[in-house]
Order: sequence, then structure tokens, then C-alpha cells
Amino acid sequence: MKFNKVSLKILSIIIFIFGLSPVVVVAQDQVDENDIVDMVERNVIPTIQRTEVSGTPYVTDDFTNGSFEVYSGRYANAQYMNFNIYESRLEYKSGNQTYGVDLGNIRQFKLEVSGAERVFKRGFDSRRLDGDEFVEVAAEGPLTFLIKHEVSFSEDASSSYGSATKQASYSHNQRYYFKEGDEVSNLRRLNERRVLRYFDGNETIESYIETNGLDLSNPEHVARAVKKFNEVTM
Repeated sequence: MKFNKVSLKILSIIIFIFGLSPVVVVAQDQVDENDIVDMVERNVIPTIQRTEVSGTPYVTDDFTNGSFEVYSGRYANAQYMNFNIYESRLEYKSGNQTYGVDLGNIRQFKLEVSGAERVFKRGFDSRRLDGDEFVEVAAEGPLTFLIKHEVSFSEDASSSYGSATKQASYSHNQRYYFKEGDEVSNLRRLNERRVLRYFDGNETIESYIETNGLDLSNPEHVARAVKKFNEVTM
């Protein structure tokens, strides 16, 4: 990462100073014997259900090294951090506890995934994209490629009453945007025809795409092409 390491203890102090108000995300209630007896006497016994959840609300499967910057320009690192897309919340782990950080004061944050740094910023307005929403800046320059990550949650309505197990799932979706100057435009889907028009017929880029076998329906390949375009046009 580019930022210097800051211990989680210092991170907690910094968060307190910045007013980010971390809240405990995970909590557990305990029921003792007296509670059970009281419920039996009132004929109120909660049904024990187990929910099997597939998918994840996070941008990446595992908590990873990350850092964030607030609007004052100050920053902090965390060894275990992730972006909860569904809750629109930045989270970090300390021991066995997970904490959520309000995004209101955060200017940008970074996550290290598979050895690469992924940057998330906000301030872009377009179709189905609000300026307060964080998006991944996959490539930045005269031509900027943005990815908006979305997550929906659904439960299986067919699970019968009293069933010991319920089914639920998180589903991911992505929206893609190009920024040129102050204009941010939305692509309904990635494909060669739609992406190539942003390269203005640049033969060097078209040759680069062909030589490297880039698939312009793949966002990672599009990011590589945009980075190359910025490199040869700056």
C-alpha cells in the first residue's frame, strides 16, 4: 500500500478524533435457563431457524489490507478491512469483533486484492449513479473507467413455516461508466463496439487490444485498455 502502516489501536483513536463513530456490527444475545422457563410458562418458545446464506455483501470475499482518507487529508490503515456494498459501510476487524465506519466523512478508500490496489472514490454523477455513492476507479486519466458495485439480498419465500432452515442469497451486479472531462456516461453493457468508440479510433490501442487478446466485455481487460490509452495520449 502507498500509505504508512498504522496500528489498529491508533486507528481506533484516529476514528474517534475524526468523528467517524465506529459501531459494532456483530452482536450476540444469550438466553439463560430462567428466560426459557419464563417462555415455557407464557407458551412462547421461539422457533430456532438456521439461515443458509450464499454469496457475500462485500466487494471481496476476505477482509484485507486497506486504508482510507478523510476530507481533511488525514488517513489511516487497517490490516483487515472490507467494503460492505449492501449496507454501504466500510468495515474493519479487530480481534473477533467487526466494526462499521460511517462513510460520511470518508473521501476515498483503498483495498488490496490479489496483490493489486483497488481504489474507491465518489463525486461522479450519471444515470443511476449519485455523487455520494462510492465507485471503483478501475483506470484514471483523461479517460476514466468506473465500476459501480451493487448487491441485492433475497430470501427464499418458499421456505415453510417452522422449517429448520431458510435459504437466502446476496447477488452482485455491476454498472460501468466512462468519464471524459466533466462528463460521465453510462454503458448499458460492456462490449467491443461500445468500448472502442471511447478510444477515438486510436490504432495503437486497437493494436494493443488485438495483440494482447483483450476481451472488452471483461471489466479487467477494459481497465487495461483504458490505462494504455491514457499512457499513449497524455
